[in-house]
This record gives sequence, structure tokens and C-alpha cells, in this order.
Amino acid sequence: MVGKQGGFSLIELITVVVLTSIIFIFVGTNQSQRGLEIQATRDDIVAALFYTQQIAMARQKTSNLVRFISDGVSLIDVQENAASIAGDSYPLTLPPGYSLTGTTLAYDKLGRTTATVLALNGSGGSVNITIESSGYAH
Repeated sequence: MVGKQGGFSLIELITVVVLTSIIFIFVGTNQSQRGLEIQATRDDIVAALFYTQQIAMARQKTSNLVRFISDGVSLIDVQENAASIAGDSYPLTLPPGYSLTGTTLAYDKLGRTTATVLALNGSGGSVNITIESSGYAH
């Protein structure tokens, strides 16, 4: 007596492969968008640091320091002599669920500041923003 062999038919295998592919596409797209969001947020912070450095270097007085201020959930302000010079640009609130190392950086006339590393944490992971003593941020 010849018994029926067990196994999957070609249609069943193709169906499983197609469904698995669809699931991976949705999961992969969601992961990459979260990664893009944290990179875009990092770029906004680096641009704000560059803006602060450029303002400090454009000042006529060498005694006035220009400050970049962050409280951990937003980029609070860019100030000179405790007065805001950023106009309507700040505060710049980070996306929900994101945090940045709270700090105040003072830039001198040559664009120099204290070397530091800021940690940006969010749903897409975390990235570090390194600020060199020369004021270069990356």
C-alpha cells in the first residue's frame, strides 16, 4: 500500500514567502523612518550650534559670549548678555520621546567653546553630537 507523502505544496510555499516578504517590508520601512527622524533631529541641533557659532564670530565686542542653551527637551535659546538674539527661531522643541543632554555652551569671538559631547536619545536609537573646542560640531 502506497501512503501519501507529507509536505507542502508549491502554492503553500509561495504564499508563505509572499506573506513573510510583506511583513519584512513593513517592519523595515518603520525602522528606517525612525532612523531618519533621529538623524534629522541631530541635523537640526548641529545647525543650531553652527548658527550660534556664526553669531558669536560676527559680534564686534570680544568680551560678549554668545550662549547656546538646551534644557534636555528643547533648544531653549541663543543669547548674548542674557538677552535672546534668536528671534522667533527658538525654543525649538524636540520630537516627542526625544531628549538631549541639557547644556549651556558659551562661544567666544573666535567661535570657540568648551569641548563636549551631547547625547540625543529617541525612539530611533541614540546618537552623539561632538562639539570640538574649536566650535566644530559633528
